[in-house]
Amino acid sequence: MTQIRVLSVEDQRLLHEKTVEILEKTGVVVKSQRIQYLMEELGCKVDKEKSTIKFPGTLIEKAIESAPKSFVLGGLDPTKNMHLGEKETYLATDGQGCFVVDLDTGERRSSLMKDVIDSVVLADALDYIDFYWPMVTANDAKMETRTLTELANCFCYTGKHIQTDVFTSEQVPFFINALEAILGSKEQVKERKIFSAVCCSVSPLSFDPEMLEA
Repeated sequence: MTQIRVLSVEDQRLLHEKTVEILEKTGVVVKSQRIQYLMEELGCKVDKEKSTIKFPGTLIEKAIESAPKSFVLGGLDPTKNMHLGEKETYLATDGQGCFVVDLDTGERRSSLMKDVIDSVVLADALDYIDFYWPMVTANDAKMETRTLTELANCFCYTGKHIQTDVFTSEQVPFFINALEAILGSKEQVKERKIFSAVCCSVSPLSFDPEMLEA
């Protein structure tokens, strides 16, 4: 597969240098005492009044150097595994919309679990979609368990890797239990890696504390 190169080598170098500079001098806002403590233990400068964390350049470089150069994000169907770091490009669906245009009525309405399922069925059928992020939100599910029930429903309709949000650390054991039920054991959950979570930054330069803890 042909790789897409957006930035030149020089542009990449400049972007990296400026990113490190921002993390060192400006830092990020994380209003979580737990994360602040962990980062301080690693050598970061923490301002508890402002909830800012500044990262030493040496720590950033060490983290980059220690990161695995390749790894696998698995699918429930092993033929759908994604081999990251092996010069492959993978595409996913995007999310998570709160509204849809109803295909039967043409009306704009809140998205439902049915829409989540319809979208994962579509994504599973498209060969060029390699993994699935819930395209819409199941507004008819309970907020406390919404992402978990979305995950469980999605695995009923696709063998591809699934990626979504985990909102709080309290949800984590339930996600693990669900994955164990799907794969049969905790060892298989660790080995297969059929699910991953992402905690996106919130502009400008902050993170949701509960999601980051999760």
